[in-house]
Amino acid sequence: MAIELTDSITQTLVVILFRLQALLDRFSTHDSSSRGEVVKVSALLTETAEQVERISRTLWPSVLVNLGLEAALHAARDEFVKRTGVPIALTCAQLEPRPPNEAKLALYRIFEEALRNIEEHASARHITVRLTQRGAFAQLAIKDDGVGFDPDTRLAKGINEDGFGLLSMRERAEFLGGVFTVKSSARAGTEIKVRIPL
Repeated sequence: MAIELTDSITQTLVVILFRLQALLDRFSTHDSSSRGEVVKVSALLTETAEQVERISRTLWPSVLVNLGLEAALHAARDEFVKRTGVPIALTCAQLEPRPPNEAKLALYRIFEEALRNIEEHASARHITVRLTQRGAFAQLAIKDDGVGFDPDTRLAKGINEDGFGLLSMRERAEFLGGVFTVKSSARAGTEIKVRIPL
């Protein structure tokens, strides 16, 4: 989807912008109202092209494409630590064979969502994250020492006041044939594990 947005929609918007510019050049200087409308439409198209580009980057982060999963996890970790001050011990094993792009994106998004949940709800002081390989599976384990919760109740609610959260992480894993588990209890922290086939 990210590639289609960039290669198809953005290019079409640029072509429209060029044609509007050509149309603008044909208007006489006396036709200010028409020229003004074309300028406004051009500005809207430029803004739309920028929004499509932002959506494309969100769907497929450039650090994941250019530097790989490990670098993307480290970048997300560094940004989280800088923003919150909560330390994260992150270890990443070399995965063989390298995960497909869909698996890398799912692991990265699950990591992002887990950190978002920890920041908003856990009141954690330490976080441990391990990316390992278990046979033909990549496994991502995220553990915090926060307040914990009842995962059965939270997952049963699905979409609740916290948004998609755990449900979206589970769906990402299961969509790729993976497994998602949560262990948590009050005042005992939370551990999320996801296994995705390589």
